[in-house]
Amino acid sequence: MAGLRETVMVVGAEKLQVPVPDEIFLTMNTGLDRDWEACQGVIDPIMFAMCAQAHMRKYGTTREQLANVAVKNQSHSVKNPYAQFQNGVTLEQVLNAKRITTPFGLFDCSSISDGAAAVIVTIAE
Repeated sequence: MAGLRETVMVVGAEKLQVPVPDEIFLTMNTGLDRDWEACQGVIDPIMFAMCAQAHMRKYGTTREQLANVAVKNQSHSVKNPYAQFQNGVTLEQVLNAKRITTPFGLFDCSSISDGAAAVIVTIAE
């Protein structure tokens, strides 16, 4: 379909501030089956934790290595005036944060927040 339009705008949005359970299950794109996995408690943090645990077993990934991902990700927010959290975190803070689901703590998980982005794509001329 390349060339079908000269200019397009692509928009994405997410509204999670006041989540409605039915809407959360309808919009999850993790491949979870609402009628089976979700009702058994297999929601996003649990599913991601299970994947992380499998990765740790298979490749020897450490909790510190996973925590460094959160440190790196949070470091980007320090220079972003629009970031929800702008302080960054240390490795120690991530490792000592409240446990959400093993191996993840508070700083390993995404926050519930709203967001949107748009990009206009057009021809060079």
